[in-house]
Amino acid sequence: MGRMEGLGIGMASFCWCYVVNETYLLPALVSASQLRTHLGEGGGDIVIVCIGEPTDVTRASARVGKEYGVELIIAPVGLLRGLPMYCARLFLGEFLGHRYEFVTYVDADTQFVGPVAELAAVQPRSGSILVVPDIMSIAVDHPSKNLSSCKKYFEEIGISEKNQRIYFNTGVIKFRSSDWDAIARECLTVMGQREVGAFRYPDQDALNLVLDGQQTLASFRWNYPAFFMGRGLDDIVEPSIVHFMSRPRPWDGPFPPWGRAAFKPYLSFARSHPELSHLFKPARNGKLVRYMLQQAFKISTEPWGTEFFRSRIAEFEDAALV
Repeated sequence: MGRMEGLGIGMASFCWCYVVNETYLLPALVSASQLRTHLGEGGGDIVIVCIGEPTDVTRASARVGKEYGVELIIAPVGLLRGLPMYCARLFLGEFLGHRYEFVTYVDADTQFVGPVAELAAVQPRSGSILVVPDIMSIAVDHPSKNLSSCKKYFEEIGISEKNQRIYFNTGVIKFRSSDWDAIARECLTVMGQREVGAFRYPDQDALNLVLDGQQTLASFRWNYPAFFMGRGLDDIVEPSIVHFMSRPRPWDGPFPPWGRAAFKPYLSFARSHPELSHLFKPARNGKLVRYMLQQAFKISTEPWGTEFFRSRIAEFEDAALV
């Protein structure tokens, strides 16, 4: 485990990178261990950047990560310049320097469930980043009152009409290191020009505004929303990376639609590495009941498997670069 100075990061041409604080170390390690299984050797370095100070937990995490070929870096909180953790991906250039030509950033609330060789091999064009559409982009003109609010929000923050259908999610993104610093600086400028609360998803909204349609769209396979699970969409897109982008998440419990299959990796990891088991805190008591009711409501009311969304998702898949 290293500090930002004199890091022993490999000199591979590309890496996969997570940025978390200590609270999210366990899900990041689970995701990274799954990634290593699907990636194998020679598929790039895997790096977890943990924001904070070295502790017994980070030292234990570094030892565990090493078992899976995962490097843990400790980066001081000051590098975030007072911004919240969700903006941390904008500082990847400072965390990693330019040791890698290409970087694939991955959120910690992901699971790797299929091969990723194609994503590892693809190279984003200069000046662009490789991204996956956000579910808001496929809901932007849905007739329901709830989902139609997406369009209103896009208009409020300045996403042009031509870019509303290609608004992307930042849970998995791939970029050239040589491009990232300039893109990140522009994002920080955009965020600094808005009042607090103007954006629902500050760094994601800023990235969409800065890219202004120059992003390169990839398949939902690489950033598959958990909302799609159990909706009969596997004939259109078979996921390799599942993104659990809202609470509850699978480490909270075996809730539908993911069930025990997605909960078990965290349980097994905690049992295999008791020095980190205190980081595994599934929902209990009132929270458990609330999440069960919440998930039941989502499944009964959300229309992701309807023909409207099937056709829209298929349209994106047909146009995807990879």
